[in-house]
Amino acid sequence: MDARMRRHVPLLVLVLLANAAGCGSQPSPPSPTPTPAPTHTQANPPPSPPSPNPNGGSLEGTYALEVSIDSLSGECTRVPDTIKQLAYSAAIQSTGEATYTVTLSGGTFLTGLICTDVPSHLGCNQFSATGSADAVRFDLDNNNDDGHGGHIVAQLPQAGWFELIGSTSGVISNGTISSNGNGSLWYCPTPGLSYPFPCPLYTGCKVGALRMNFVRQ
Repeated sequence: MDARMRRHVPLLVLVLLANAAGCGSQPSPPSPTPTPAPTHTQANPPPSPPSPNPNGGSLEGTYALEVSIDSLSGECTRVPDTIKQLAYSAAIQSTGEATYTVTLSGGTFLTGLICTDVPSHLGCNQFSATGSADAVRFDLDNNNDDGHGGHIVAQLPQAGWFELIGSTSGVISNGTISSNGNGSLWYCPTPGLSYPFPCPLYTGCKVGALRMNFVRQ
């Protein structure tokens, strides 16, 4: 090798080493692709909202109701014992914040406009309630002399008709509502009447101890 070739060998070696280093390097990794937001499809439905309270409120539900009249004034000595101990099924439904309507079934109640043509538009098998999870008040209202809804007007076999007005208050414990109060009773002793007004030989008196006991079903 002549002198000129020996002078160019180191330069050639450097060029070959630089090319070899370039061929062996790895490319930079690509940037990560953002994960698309999930779409709600039949296979991937949106989350369900929380289920509502099945009772709808602290008082709402169906109850077995016992109505007891323990004390009557002297005018009602002829009232039979069947009126002093009554049993119904009672449905309590919410009508607003802490207000309810109680609807009775399991009896023969007066019906028609003579019941519902009152400010509350409640029937003769309905009355109102107010309360919370701790205490409750039941109001069997006398709206006016011509309308008889908002309290109980019912007929008992062989005992005639009765009309019960008053109010009770009580507490709620383990699905039972025990309430006490007072009111008034109107009694028509004539059996067989399909309509109680007017009633011959009717009697009216005060109820000194009215109890209503509700047991949730």
